[in-house]
Amino acid sequence: MAKKKADESKTEAAPESAEAPAEKITQRVAVERALKAGKDSPTDGVAYVKEQFGISLNNGSFSTIKSQLKKAGEESKPAGKPGRPAGVKAAPVAKPVATVIPNMALQVEAIKTLVETLGVDQVVSIARLFAK
Repeated sequence: MAKKKADESKTEAAPESAEAPAEKITQRVAVERALKAGKDSPTDGVAYVKEQFGISLNNGSFSTIKSQLKKAGEESKPAGKPGRPAGVKAAPVAKPVATVIPNMALQVEAIKTLVETLGVDQVVSIARLFAK
């Protein structure tokens, strides 16, 4: 009886191999093709892979391969240090306020910095507020 079952399984396997494509498709290639076909969600992708290629995957495997493919595609980008775009100047840094009373030269320098930053009209209007 064991030979009958073995013979039956051989006859069942033969038609499947006749339908199978000559090229052996890996799970990775099958997931790539599923993604190209627009099957991005794991449930749709797993069903597509099973239907088109006869490869059984679970949702976790599909997601893992999908993330590996995405990561491999990002590696081609240049890895640079993020920062300010070239040619953009940094904002002027305010000088620390001294705890002792500054001399007249430091006061004038501070006013000059305000004029450069805010403009003459703004500084004059601020000065008028203190005059009242």
